[in-house]
Amino acid sequence: MFVSRLELTNFRNYARLELDLAEGVTAIIGANGQGKPVSPKRCRISRR
Repeated sequence: MFVSRLELTNFRNYARLELDLAEGVTAIIGANGQGKPVSPKRCRISRR
């Protein structure tokens, strides 16, 4: 599966987030408590 774009609005600690993703490996890095696991969780929620 290829995810080309991720958009979040009022989801957990994000008021608004828009990410355009390229093919290949994408790494999401940041300090603790910044919501890094939110992206995969959001993908699972939207597929339901």
